[in-house]
Amino acid sequence: MLVTKSRKLFVFLFFAGIGSSIQALATPDLGMFSFPHIRYILFFISHGSVFLSCLLMAVIGTYRMGQRSLWVTVLLVNVYGVCIFLIDRWLGANYMYLTKKPGGSSLLDVLGPWPWYIVSAEAITIASFFILYWLYRIFKK
Repeated sequence: MLVTKSRKLFVFLFFAGIGSSIQALATPDLGMFSFPHIRYILFFISHGSVFLSCLLMAVIGTYRMGQRSLWVTVLLVNVYGVCIFLIDRWLGANYMYLTKKPGGSSLLDVLGPWPWYIVSAEAITIASFFILYWLYRIFKK
């Protein structure tokens, strides 16, 4: 996105990148890895970079987006989620916490048991996308 200046990539990453990186940075699940472990450092660098690059492109870019962009991103995130769920089942993994909640405390703890926390998280995701859209519209006026 920073190199290609792709509008489609920006729109997707604006919603999905900022929303997910804020959640990851606010409630990291690093298990036994604490500072100064390299996994700890890389976690914050990678998620922070996603957040900052999206923010930078939102500030300096001349991109335009409407509510349709928001709903296309919701659709793409859900398609991605279904693919990840299938991979999780196949590998016995838990990417995106679709098969179980993380070991530590997180926002998912207050959203109900599996699979209902996924539905609650979906509602929060859509609400956060609308908040990001609203902030973008205000800032870009």
